[in-house]
Amino acid sequence: MADLLTNSAKFRYNALQAEIRRRFNQGLTFQANYTFQKLLTDAPGTGQTRFEPLIDNANREAEYAIGDLDTTHVFNLNAIYELPIGRGKKFGSDSGPWLDRLIGGWQVTSILRIDSEAPFSITDPRGTLNRAGRSGRQTAMTNLTKDQIKELVGTFRTPVRRLLYQSFSDQS
Repeated sequence: MADLLTNSAKFRYNALQAEIRRRFNQGLTFQANYTFQKLLTDAPGTGQTRFEPLIDNANREAEYAIGDLDTTHVFNLNAIYELPIGRGKKFGSDSGPWLDRLIGGWQVTSILRIDSEAPFSITDPRGTLNRAGRSGRQTAMTNLTKDQIKELVGTFRTPVRRLLYQSFSDQS
């Protein structure tokens, strides 16, 4: 068995991008952008070893799917407001040069990013087929139905009070 290192991965990134910028005369700058994107790849590029073996060497297309780093919707908004303090501004315009250096030129900024979450997939950390222990990107095989999997995946609240009571009553 041998490993082949090559730059043969396929990445396809398509996106629609739109941006609005506006600079106002009172020291306010506004920028907003939106990206609608899709990333398809057969190598995720997230491995720390720089080696990502294929599930099936004879069928490279088996792993061609939505990439781990794909985020379909991304909206960014940022604003910069230059404070009206210092030489040539509404407040402190008659300040000396040393005071202007201290209080002039300050800005307040804000950044907002809203995006759709990264895709979620269940993978088997143990290799299967002829790739035992070498690939962590294999789809998990199960006999469970879709509804049974939905019941197992999620965020669950553990009733702490009941568990503490049971552990104390078991000790007595």
